[in-house]
Amino acid sequence: MATKTRTTKKLSKLERLREKMQGIGSQSKGYFNPKVGANVIRILPEVGDMEFFYQPVGTHVIGEARIYCPNFISDDELDCPICEIVGQLYRHGDKETAGKLRVQKKFWMNVIDRSNEEAGVLVFTPGVIITQTIAALINDPDYGEIYDVDKGIDITITRNGTGKETRYEVLPKPRPSKLGDPDVVEKWLSEAKDLSWAELSDDPEEDSELQEGKSLWVLPYDRIIKEYDLDMDDFDALGHLEEDDEEEYPTDYFEADKDSKEEDDEEEKPQKLSEKLETRKRVRRRTR
Repeated sequence: MATKTRTTKKLSKLERLREKMQGIGSQSKGYFNPKVGANVIRILPEVGDMEFFYQPVGTHVIGEARIYCPNFISDDELDCPICEIVGQLYRHGDKETAGKLRVQKKFWMNVIDRSNEEAGVLVFTPGVIITQTIAALINDPDYGEIYDVDKGIDITITRNGTGKETRYEVLPKPRPSKLGDPDVVEKWLSEAKDLSWAELSDDPEEDSELQEGKSLWVLPYDRIIKEYDLDMDDFDALGHLEEDDEEEYPTDYFEADKDSKEEDDEEEKPQKLSEKLETRKRVRRRTR
């Protein structure tokens, strides 16, 4: 009887383990997250005001807050005070804090999960590693516009491991294919999110109006400073160098974090800026 009980418990534990493993990579509502193993998806073309099929999205983490980076999202059109702080910290030699504050890069795109088409259009948010592989396919004349609804190509993303051990492989299907039947394609394209960005104003009361129809928005430079209590004077003095003494950013500053969402969740939260600056003496006032 005891042996039978132990066997039952072991099988029950194994079943629970299998269920847990099946849950790894499961979808948050509206988002696609590759599960362990092979995942076949189809990337959709741009919709709404999107310029391309993807939208670069950068975030900075300060305490519990995730702040959209206006510089990365706007392709250098807008300035970002946190990026300036990161630059000053690197120049000052505080690479640890700079690394925690630097922009985390993702690339949002609309996709269809071929194993679950009933879910409709999902938003996929890969990092640089996967996105560079997708870009290589597009630059290859044998593949080209893989997101085309009539002659595009499905791609297989194979995920191995979890957390910091996660690795991805991206391979195209051998032949082009239609996205789907015309009526289904029309439905999917109408459901796809306009992932283009909008800049909010300095007046929070205008947020709702400016956010309408957008999935992504960024705060103006001065509003980021005000809402997150950034003391730019101290940081400017911290990194002030003569022109001849300026250091270059480390090469990995421009690399993305791992594509794994688990790794993002496991990263140590950066120290709050106000705490970091408590012992720093103000030297000069910032001029722009």
